[in-house]
Amino acid sequence: ENHAMWGCYTKQPESVAITTTYAALRASLPPYIDMGTVRYIDYASDRLPTMNMFEYIMHKDSYYEFESEVRAVAFPPAVDELGRADFLANRFESESDPGLQVFAPAVDPARLIKGVVLHPEASSAFEAEITALCLSKGFPRPERSRRNQTPVF
Repeated sequence: ENHAMWGCYTKQPESVAITTTYAALRASLPPYIDMGTVRYIDYASDRLPTMNMFEYIMHKDSYYEFESEVRAVAFPPAVDELGRADFLANRFESESDPGLQVFAPAVDPARLIKGVVLHPEASSAFEAEITALCLSKGFPRPERSRRNQTPVF
């Protein structure tokens, strides 16, 4: 959650960011899902360490370094003992792109959500609405972002 993220991912002050931890995300996902932190490189001068397909997924241009991204990647397990049946049961057809299969495993939001952050310019009414929702669902009380919309230099 930072100034750049608010600017890139929402234009509306009635927005929230959900925070979690690497450990909570790992514990919420099936064991056949690989996870890792994205490595940011300058594609003009840096090269990927290997020709492994996972390297392409886990690298991003240094322009996006402010995201501090973690990615979870699911490959279909080869056999049921490794989770193939579970993987197939959690595939769905995309509503916006028929024919495209989307993998969406069930997660427990109460275990995953470690914090709720309100947009720095969220209204008091929106804050009250989100606070009531969080408390009714057992989520942490939301906090207002400490990030100013306009950076101070």
